[in-house]
Amino acid sequence: MASNIVRATAVMATAAVAGSLGFAFHAQDETAAAHRDAAAWQQEIDQWQTLTDTAVTHDRRVARENARLVARYNKLVKQTDRSTRKLVAAMKKAGSTRTVVAQQQTVYRTTTPAVAAAPTPVASAPSAPISRTS
Repeated sequence: MASNIVRATAVMATAAVAGSLGFAFHAQDETAAAHRDAAAWQQEIDQWQTLTDTAVTHDRRVARENARLVARYNKLVKQTDRSTRKLVAAMKKAGSTRTVVAQQQTVYRTTTPAVAAAPTPVASAPSAPISRTS
């Protein structure tokens, strides 16, 4: 009877050890899967960060170029206004009898985006009637 108790105890101990090992292997597999998932997420985060850095760099470069273009355009507008005034003054001083009437040019001025008005819609021209003579 004592040997049966020892055998039963050995079987129970073996089952407990096997269960513990199974649980440990399962936990190790879960940990490895969690590490793989974390590495994949980190790689995706790194890719998004790289994309964001590239977009921000491009945006800053475009903003600088736009600021240069605006400054160049404003300088051109001022030079044109100055040249027009000089030309009109020279024509008046020369006593020109002919009056030159030019159609007013469209002058574009820079505005801040908060002040800029939305464009007004333009009515489309009526379409030509369809001929059904063929």
